[in-house]
Amino acid sequence: MENLENRIRRLEDLAEIEQLLNKYIYMLTTMDFDNIFDECFSQTRDDVSIQASDSGVYIGREHIKDRFFAKFMGFLKEVPGAFTMHLACNPVIELSPDGNRARSVALSPGCATDPQVRDALWIWGTFSDEYIRENGKWKILHHAFIPLFRTPYEKGWTKQAVGTQLSKVSGEMADAPSQFWNPYDISKSGDELWATLPDIRSLKKFD
Repeated sequence: MENLENRIRRLEDLAEIEQLLNKYIYMLTTMDFDNIFDECFSQTRDDVSIQASDSGVYIGREHIKDRFFAKFMGFLKEVPGAFTMHLACNPVIELSPDGNRARSVALSPGCATDPQVRDALWIWGTFSDEYIRENGKWKILHHAFIPLFRTPYEKGWTKQAVGTQLSKVSGEMADAPSQFWNPYDISKSGDELWATLPDIRSLKKFD
């Protein structure tokens, strides 16, 4: 019976984590930047972090809420017609043996209106996340969006893999440069294209 209870708990955890990721993406798409951190991210860990494309790494509650969501992402709200929309497809989720931590990767096709030039973009990449159980609920501890390309709609990634640089908008707000920025280049081999993505086997390795 105990084994069955553990298996049921594991299935419930996997479903809750996937639901959390989906909620984050929906709140990001609908620009609910005032509430997204409190709803989705750890409220107790000082090392909570987020990074997206080349915008840099933001660490800690205040920097994520006030700099990343309110200022950097909030810029989208100021530009008529601007938006960003992502999906989380084919998620792979691994739980720690004690059931209090988890990691996931998910492929993410997406699109956007570039707020800097008001042009259509394809944005495809990978979500990489780490989670913790906090007061009985799963929360995001570390979130990264690792793009393969952020290309103007009419050009395609083989001609122009990156449109405008997000680092021009984020400026010096970030705490550190992006760790995984490795955009598409037609001269790169397969290993080079995916060099900054997590090894799928590493998802199971918990200290």
